[in-house]
Amino acid sequence: MAPTSLRQIMQEIQVADYALHAAFRIIANGEMSSEHVAAFLDASVRRDRMMAKIFSYVAELRKQKAYAVVDAHRNGNGNH
Repeated sequence: MAPTSLRQIMQEIQVADYALHAAFRIIANGEMSSEHVAAFLDASVRRDRMMAKIFSYVAELRKQKAYAVVDAHRNGNGNH
């Protein structure tokens, strides 16, 4: 995942968060209709999927860094 892709996903998450907060306000006011429920659920699912992409990306980066440290130690260069 390129940094621009990461930024784009983060922006999409912000948009989904805005939609979720709007839905929360609608729910709080007791004005939830069936179309609001569908929009709320869609925003929740989209946000969760995007967050999963980011967490997977970060986990992969950490794994690569850990492997690089192990390789550096194996090669006698423990400065990494």
